[in-house]
Amino acid sequence: FFFFQAEDGIRDSVASRGLGDVYKRQINAEYMGFNRMDKKGENRIWLVRHAHSLFNMWDDWYEDRLKDSDLTEEELKFAQSIVDKFDSKLVDPILSTIGVKQCLLAQPTINKLSIRYVLVSPIQRTLETARLLFDTHPQKANIKFVVLPIIREIMANPDDIPLFTLKKFKDKYSKLEDMPFSFDEVESARNPVLYFLETFDEETRDLITAGVGKDGEDNYPETMLTIMREKWSKFPIHRKKIESFENGRKRCHEFAQWVANTFMKEKEVTGEQIMVVSHSVYLSHLIAQEFNDYGKAVCPRIKNAAPFLFDLNTVVPFKAQLPSLLY
Repeated sequence: FFFFQAEDGIRDSVASRGLGDVYKRQINAEYMGFNRMDKKGENRIWLVRHAHSLFNMWDDWYEDRLKDSDLTEEELKFAQSIVDKFDSKLVDPILSTIGVKQCLLAQPTINKLSIRYVLVSPIQRTLETARLLFDTHPQKANIKFVVLPIIREIMANPDDIPLFTLKKFKDKYSKLEDMPFSFDEVESARNPVLYFLETFDEETRDLITAGVGKDGEDNYPETMLTIMREKWSKFPIHRKKIESFENGRKRCHEFAQWVANTFMKEKEVTGEQIMVVSHSVYLSHLIAQEFNDYGKAVCPRIKNAAPFLFDLNTVVPFKAQLPSLLY
């Protein structure tokens, strides 16, 4: 597969980046349900990480990767107001000024792609990235934008917590005249209000459900923050996430199968007509061919708002390489 460098339009083979045999292994195409391997583009889809968010901005500013002068006056006040990484103001943030500019710079490249379906994580920064990336696309009216919980980020930080319940999300994004988002996949969840619960493992789901039952559905972001704080104070580094890397990999595998079942059987749809707008850690676990002892993906850093093609037939089966050290 190839990474797409948005800044200069050059496709750069990952195999040439000194990664040894990290990307060599591939799996049987039939295993994932792709049976039309001989036609160009039918098993490759576009992946893109969301643009730079306010959480990214605060983190870059806090770690001195951004200076005060790199932020707007309003952004600087926001960054200075954050108490710690579990501040509730960091829950599900919107894009930063840098992120908006990244999307605008990527628009000419996006406009040249023949996209029919855009699959979007149910988080504000991914939804806003999708809106901006395709805002000037010549075929925007014919593109279907689908909110898909299974491609949300592997949950570890406040910015990974959805701020809105289903109703609030729909009120904001499903009624846009120029780019309505479909929430059909969210509404089909067993718990449409807390739709993201189904993408957790059972133990974590029960933990969150118990907290939400105590605090109320409207207060679930604070419930999630409480669980995050406890994990960071009690557990070693590889167990600090609310969600394990193992469960994240399981979701990646299920997503690849979902794409095969949903799109690849339709002869008029090819992989290169599908774009996924998701997150760095999730996408890393989708594309990686090797994982460390804790199950974390070994792969290059994924840039913000920089689309690249990925062959779904190279997704490592969920049980192919589970880490020996479990959570």
